[in-house]
Amino acid sequence: MLVSKGSLGFRKWILVVEDDVEFAELVKTYLNLHFENELKIVTAVDGADATRKVNFQAFDCIITDLAMPNKEGHAFISYVRRSNLNAECPVIIISGLPRDPQADHEHSFTYRLDKPFNQNEIIPLVESQIKLGKANNRIAADLVNNILQSIIDFSSSVIGVELATGGASLKKKREAIDFDQVGKVTISITGSKNLTVYIGFPRVFLEKLAEKFEIEFKPENIAMAACRVLIKRMIKRLNIDSQFSGAQIWVLSGKEENDLFMAKGIQMPLKSEDGIELAVILPSDTNNKH
Repeated sequence: MLVSKGSLGFRKWILVVEDDVEFAELVKTYLNLHFENELKIVTAVDGADATRKVNFQAFDCIITDLAMPNKEGHAFISYVRRSNLNAECPVIIISGLPRDPQADHEHSFTYRLDKPFNQNEIIPLVESQIKLGKANNRIAADLVNNILQSIIDFSSSVIGVELATGGASLKKKREAIDFDQVGKVTISITGSKNLTVYIGFPRVFLEKLAEKFEIEFKPENIAMAACRVLIKRMIKRLNIDSQFSGAQIWVLSGKEENDLFMAKGIQMPLKSEDGIELAVILPSDTNNKH
């Protein structure tokens, strides 16, 4: 989907990795002037800072310098290509270093601009990479990040449990997921393919919800209600009420062999300091492709 005004409301997530603060601001300014509110731009001051960010957020495009302290650009790109969330994210190198054809072409989905550059160079390149997406297995980054944030906000505001994202891992086919209940949610959005996501709920989390609302502890019913609330929160965060055309929710036992057991994809944990852990699983073999 080409970014343009009037799109479905899904912001594209861009990571800008640059130790020169003024240059990073220049890149942000160019992008914001052209794309207006269609981008969410995250910055990192060096490769080490950026490495931490790619573990916890999905990005639609990464723009990076090469000569940086702590972790230089090629080492960072190598890490990105091994990461679970961003392995196929397009990377644009902007550097004043002499070109090294072997190093520059060592990584797939990588493109190069030389410093100094002008906005007529960077804008078309970023626009084309956003349009192409993350190869054939792309996940809409804004949807992923908003699902996670909706769960974090829900947990904090409703039962006072503070959750934080952990590092993403691969969920293999026929791999069991050890949660008491698993909500399977398929969201339909006009003009876009359906998004299916699984949310793993531990028993202690469901017990806290039952206690909060003073209701009988029926895990399946509580998980269903929690999924409904999370969908509403995510739609509100994305500001896509007019494009939202419905959702289907199923609650599965986390202990049984079901379609989640057979699915493969990316698993993102959400953990509290006192050991409560939820998880979001995005299957790669359903309709989560664009």
